[in-house]
Amino acid sequence: MRSVDVLGVGPQDGSDSDDGSDDDGNREVSLPVMGSIEAGARQPSRLQPRQAARVPTGAPMPTLADAVLPLRWTRRR
Repeated sequence: MRSVDVLGVGPQDGSDSDDGSDDDGNREVSLPVMGSIEAGARQPSRLQPRQAARVPTGAPMPTLADAVLPLRWTRRR
């Protein structure tokens, strides 16, 4: 994802939760997943504003992506 798309999201009380819990007071954002990028992929992909991509370990990051969120901190809807 792009860090600018998730600025200010997360716990608002100053704490940093590593367990992915959704306590009251957290702000959330919903980003559509544009797809998965496979390890060893040679075709570059590019994120549009407010998009995310699944990137397994060893796969190249999409162009313009400058942030990574562990899957355990996400919810699928």
